[in-house]
Amino acid sequence: MPALVPYFEIDGNEVANANRTLVYVARLLSEQNFDIGFTGRAGDPFDPQNLACYCAETSDGSYESPAADSAPWYDGSAASGEFLGLYAFSIVLSPIAKRAVTERQTGASIGALRATSRTIAITAQMFATSARGMVFGEDWLTTQLAGSTPGCSDDVLTVLRSCDADGFADLQQIGLVDGPVFSQIQNVPDCYMEQAFFQLVAGWPYLIGATSTVRSPTGITSGVANRVCGTITGAGGKTTAGRLTIVAGTSAVSGLEIFGEPCAGYTDTYSDTYDPYLAGSGTIVDLLVGTLPAGSTFVLDGISHTATLTDSAGRVIGGLDRVSPIGPFEWPEVTNGAVMCLCVVAGTVNGSTTISVEAADRSL
Repeated sequence: MPALVPYFEIDGNEVANANRTLVYVARLLSEQNFDIGFTGRAGDPFDPQNLACYCAETSDGSYESPAADSAPWYDGSAASGEFLGLYAFSIVLSPIAKRAVTERQTGASIGALRATSRTIAITAQMFATSARGMVFGEDWLTTQLAGSTPGCSDDVLTVLRSCDADGFADLQQIGLVDGPVFSQIQNVPDCYMEQAFFQLVAGWPYLIGATSTVRSPTGITSGVANRVCGTITGAGGKTTAGRLTIVAGTSAVSGLEIFGEPCAGYTDTYSDTYDPYLAGSGTIVDLLVGTLPAGSTFVLDGISHTATLTDSAGRVIGGLDRVSPIGPFEWPEVTNGAVMCLCVVAGTVNGSTTISVEAADRSL
């Protein structure tokens, strides 16, 4: 796997951005003569495009200082203005596709390929203009890595696999398992630069691409003829999964059925002896959903293999306990050009009940 761009986010919040940090170093620590790959060509000498590791996808123009730019860690204190951020020069993702091997008298028995948890090992240089700035940065990084909900691993890590808009990928159910460990780099004063090392583990280990909307929120009325569907097309060499959202509206909703079928037909038969999506017939996903309270939202997420029911205040009040599979349980996902219609048929609904469908690619 090629080296990742030195940039990452946790829950949508920038934690490491080489463009930002190295421009700050060039501007505010010039007397230290750090070798940061800054060419300083003609024009603005502090333009991030002069960086050897420049990536346009992570830059919003030139940077002045943490205070002037309202850097992600800046909180108005003097110490936060003296911390310059992280340069995550090494982001290593462990492989997850593995097989169990059992030795035999002659040779070995090779098990089925399965996806294990993924470890993300990150080594970064941290910069500051003072000792108190570096201490602030250590505390800030430790807080970011601890996650949004102490004791849980439900955060999302966003990495950039290549410097283009399609290079972003999410890793879900992230938790810190080692570090951060801070150490001095050779004889450089650690008030100006030090190294940080830490490891995260993704409980749901797949690399998930950008989410696209395949059916915007659409009102639904009762009856099979009024079903609402979204079309999901499988990407080549990857799995494309669907996320279906049902918003109950002003009163309780009942008699909901979720089903996924080849868009070419609705023969309502199940087969696991061939790929029925490519064959053009067969109901693959077929689930009954229990009554949804007024104001609640139900999400069946084939991207992360989760189901969540939240009330009108956003509190989780249920999940897979609201789903009854009809036959074998299958998540809404397809591969290699197969096409699924992910649909909802409603029994009792109200005028503000809506259905929406999203899709995202998932890879090892």
